[in-house]
Amino acid sequence: MNDPWLKERVVSLRALKNPTEHQRALLALYDNPARDIDEDRKLSALVKAEKAAARAQKARANAARALKQDRLAQRRARDQLAIVRSALIDCAVLENRDPGELLGALLCFIDQGAPCDRQSWKQAGDALLARQIAAGMPTTRSRNRTSRALPASAASQEL
Repeated sequence: MNDPWLKERVVSLRALKNPTEHQRALLALYDNPARDIDEDRKLSALVKAEKAAARAQKARANAARALKQDRLAQRRARDQLAIVRSALIDCAVLENRDPGELLGALLCFIDQGAPCDRQSWKQAGDALLARQIAAGMPTTRSRNRTSRALPASAASQEL
């Protein structure tokens, strides 16, 4: 057989430490220069099987690559969300608060906030974010300001 694919495949099969039984039979028939018609038929069948196995291996690799890309996209989206939430906590000058206190405040916010309250909190949060974007850099609120402060929970509710 003068198949270039077969010649390359035979070289790679010889490099294997533990070829399968089919691969060993293919190598034995390939190495036999005086094959009869029956042996040629067996060799052709083994070559077809080896080509199918190579295609299947390539398909499995492509499927694994696609799944890996999906997992990577999900991880990137989750990481981006965590970064945004952390930035909102920094923006509201809450980074020095106890995590349990912040979680409790968020849970209370979810349970007790009326739709009209949530809308006003959203407006206050959007206004603060717009000021920071207009300034071109993050600004922090002072704790001694007299204006109405934006609760951190309002910023996280939008995420």
